[in-house]
Amino acid sequence: MQDGTREYVTYVDATYDDVWDALTNGDRHVDWNVAPCLAFGHRRGARCAWGEPRKALIEGRITTWRPAKGSFAHTFRFTFCDEPESTVEWEVEEQGEVVSLTVRHDLGTTRERPQTRGIVEGSWFLVLARLKTLLETGGPMPWPAGPEG
Repeated sequence: MQDGTREYVTYVDATYDDVWDALTNGDRHVDWNVAPCLAFGHRRGARCAWGEPRKALIEGRITTWRPAKGSFAHTFRFTFCDEPESTVEWEVEEQGEVVSLTVRHDLGTTRERPQTRGIVEGSWFLVLARLKTLLETGGPMPWPAGPEG
């Protein structure tokens, strides 16, 4: 398995402002992210967290906040894994009539974060599909049931 940064890109038929708002307005995360947003600050150093009420499952801090450039980054750590933080960077860019959305997740070396890597590597595609569906249809995409239905 490779080490380093994973990059995921999708194109969304929505306005730049709507994509940016869906990413940075924590109240909107419930319809596309893996867990409801518990905290999402809009400045460097602010806390971000996702999970259940009073129990964060994912937590981090905003490390880069550049709304004028359509990008931000945050640290990322599963609270149930004894592994170091990783970094997730989000970038939104107008591409004519559509908006590109790029997510880069720096997972470091395989030895550093084996549990985190195992969970997120196959999940980012689904998270982006749910966000794209929400922005293009106005409604959330259900989570797939899996092969056993």
